[in-house]
Amino acid sequence: HASSDTDSPDRKVSPSTSVVGSAANANISPPSLYLCDDESSGTSESSEHRDDDDDEEEDGIKGEGARTNLQESLPTSSSSSSLSSSSQLDQPSSPEVDNISSGELLGEPSPASMSMDGDAPSIHTEDLAPDHSETLESSPATPSSPIPPPPASQRSFVSVYPHIWSLFTAFAQTNTASPLSPMASQSRKSKARPTEAIDALLKHQARINDEFLEAMEDYLELQATNTAISDDPPICPSSDRFVLINSGRPDVASLISDVLTTGYEGDDNDRVWHPMPTDLGLGDCFSFNLLWTWRQPQVDVQSLLLCQKINRFRGTRCLTRKDLLKKSIQKFSASARSSVSRIDLQGIMPLTFVLPQEYNAFAAAFSAIQRIPGASQSNLWISKPIGSSRGRGISVINDIGDVSYSQPIVIQKYLMNPLLFHGYKFDLRLYVLVTAFSRLEAFVYSEGLARFASKPFSASADCIYDEQIHLTNSSIQKDYKLQNSNPVRMAGTAGGDNKTRMTWLFRRLEGQGGIDTKLLWCQIKELCLKTLQVVDGNIPPQPNSFEIFGFDVIITDELKPLLIEVNACPALARDSHLDADVKEALIRDTVALVDPPTIDRRALSKICKQRMGGQSGGSTLEEDLRVIFTGRLPRQIGELPRELGGYEVLTVP
Repeated sequence: HASSDTDSPDRKVSPSTSVVGSAANANISPPSLYLCDDESSGTSESSEHRDDDDDEEEDGIKGEGARTNLQESLPTSSSSSSLSSSSQLDQPSSPEVDNISSGELLGEPSPASMSMDGDAPSIHTEDLAPDHSETLESSPATPSSPIPPPPASQRSFVSVYPHIWSLFTAFAQTNTASPLSPMASQSRKSKARPTEAIDALLKHQARINDEFLEAMEDYLELQATNTAISDDPPICPSSDRFVLINSGRPDVASLISDVLTTGYEGDDNDRVWHPMPTDLGLGDCFSFNLLWTWRQPQVDVQSLLLCQKINRFRGTRCLTRKDLLKKSIQKFSASARSSVSRIDLQGIMPLTFVLPQEYNAFAAAFSAIQRIPGASQSNLWISKPIGSSRGRGISVINDIGDVSYSQPIVIQKYLMNPLLFHGYKFDLRLYVLVTAFSRLEAFVYSEGLARFASKPFSASADCIYDEQIHLTNSSIQKDYKLQNSNPVRMAGTAGGDNKTRMTWLFRRLEGQGGIDTKLLWCQIKELCLKTLQVVDGNIPPQPNSFEIFGFDVIITDELKPLLIEVNACPALARDSHLDADVKEALIRDTVALVDPPTIDRRALSKICKQRMGGQSGGSTLEEDLRVIFTGRLPRQIGELPRELGGYEVLTVP
């Protein structure tokens, strides 16, 4: 595309150059080009930087479409009935909303003002993070949060599970603060009598555990005759924790297996995980403690125990697809105008439009900038088809006539003033763990990745389309040789490919650039929290689910973080020693925080059989629950996890 920019020399980095720079103090107007992979035609991730993320199918855990006959006799779960589709977000938004709010909601004031940067997010001192230079070496302090429930050690099991059917997802409450719903409200939705529905679920749970134990005994006997003596801990099928790794991606499967099933620490049973054999021929026997999958799994969640965990939420396209996230922000802000909102939505994202629905609003913004004397040189936009990834179909425009309408696209204003480090553009990949939606509970990992371009930054007309300058995704930069001045070269063991540890960069920004990284980290966490709060009401409660989301953030030269996008299933490939160190620790700390509990399968099967028909089997429910959970009450939403590892509390209900 022809560019209206005037030529300007590339910025040269020398030992005398300040380590922290910006487009403004370099007298250049840098464009900001990022790839965006959106969900369409079955993909669920939207990733501007597909070095870390890949296409995957969406939408929803497909248990509802693959239910067994058992589920037809169960009360309909509020969880399934309340699943809110993002289809409303797919509808064109009104021109009035677009014209009024697009700029102010998405990080830009009105075009007429031409102030390209909004105010920094408000900061609350109670949210301040610990010194980020120390987070890598020690567990972070926990920000203040609502008073949690009493510790599990001070509560009875029946206070959490007042009925035997309270153990099951099918009876989980989804529309109140209570974790359980009254049986009466569930029975009104079922043709079967409550006792019959409960008995069917108890019978099913007893069957799958009996089948699993029998199959595992045969499997272990066969293994003992065919293999040499192993140093691995002995397997106890009844009470050991099993992870079912259901991924066609070798990088994901190998990482989860390496982290969870190797490197046992003595006889600490809490840290012992065994891979669940996949060749047992058990069909719908889902007796796992943890299911780790890349794509949405074929699991009937209604027949699971509440304590069985799956690493995916369904219905998150409103968060992980860039066009739908932008619409979510608009809808949330529009609804907040009529009431007091605690969320300052100013400046979550750069100015973004979804075309063709918002063409009039985009044209108005483009024309307003074009009319300002001298501003036409910085009137640059990124255009990308919604359904593509890894840079396919992306283009930069400075002429409104170059916009293509052959397919839906997202078009976003260049960030003209990114923060530079030693003259190079970078962005951050953050890992945010969500353990509950609707009653939002989330944690942010204190270590992330800083991703650098392979060439020093320049915005001259002949460099606008140079991907080595403007893109940071490793899938592109890995093909280029890094210059000696590149920060990745300086990082040594804290760097790899085109990435460095985020904590390494923050220490340099503070020590060499004089930047208050504690305040910056606070702003970044607030940005992540705002984003989750915007979509929280659109994603149904799913008590079995948790998920790691990849938040991509860029920082302006005014030290204001802006969200580029949110990725579902951030990639777990270990392409370098840096990837291995960060991602192995991430998975280890994630599983320790989620902490799927130990279950005595043999005792569970026996108790389910004894309690069919409303019988007690001669023991109290408290006694039975203690046996099932081997004496330790599972963590409930809102309780501080036993282990935070490298995570910091972002929010709790």
